[in-house]
Amino acid sequence: MSDLLINDNGRLVRQDIINQTQGYNTSERYIPIPTQSVLDIIKEVEPDYKIVGFNNANVRKADKQSFQKHALMINLKDELIAEVAKPNLIIFNSSDRSMALKIYIGYISMACSNQCVAGTNIMEPISIRHTDKNWKHTIYSLMNEYESYKEKLESNIINMKEKYVSYGDQGMFIEEAVNTIINPNIEGEILDPLQFNNANRKEDTGKTLYKLMQRFQENMVKGGIKRIIEKTDDNNKLFTSISNTHVIKDNKKLIKMNQDLHNLATNML
Repeated sequence: MSDLLINDNGRLVRQDIINQTQGYNTSERYIPIPTQSVLDIIKEVEPDYKIVGFNNANVRKADKQSFQKHALMINLKDELIAEVAKPNLIIFNSSDRSMALKIYIGYISMACSNQCVAGTNIMEPISIRHTDKNWKHTIYSLMNEYESYKEKLESNIINMKEKYVSYGDQGMFIEEAVNTIINPNIEGEILDPLQFNNANRKEDTGKTLYKLMQRFQENMVKGGIKRIIEKTDDNNKLFTSISNTHVIKDNKKLIKMNQDLHNLATNML
């Protein structure tokens, strides 16, 4: 799948995918969970919800079309929390056994176009296998708890906005974030963590924890950070190359990065 649902035009949603009521190459135990049915339950609680993003995976086999992995971003209400962000739910689903139904709570900062995903301290991601006969109950329970999740998210953002972070602590946070999120992924990678603390937008300048997290997230998602890669050849000779970090487009990587970053920030409160 590609970019994480930044399109504001709900009309781009593939109806053949979200209305799929069958499974592709599935067993008798498989229980289809149409994405539209999930939206119908949400609508009972929040009738004015709005789909603000849709994305689907490409498929190689023609007969697999309309069954593939897809993702939706929805706003339940057109509202701001903590005066800086719009809360939403992110839904992942498929009808081809490639993934379970997953739902995350997230938000978009009004200063950027990057989707943020709240850490597990706010809400454990909802994961429902396509063998769960009680899946509707789980969705209803989620919606009953949504307001409390949103309140926790808002409180968390407010606390981050009020948390002053010294230059020394900023460096420690960025270094820990780099070690947690980046360095384990590429062997021999060397980079200056402080590059991720550069503000590329005037909205990200400041010494609060919220601004610090936004700076790191923006630099991480957009890529372009200088790095050195050290490797050895077959003769055990060391050589180096200089490159830039890549733009993050993979949904799984975006979700994991956002959750890890949000959890690290929360630990500083």
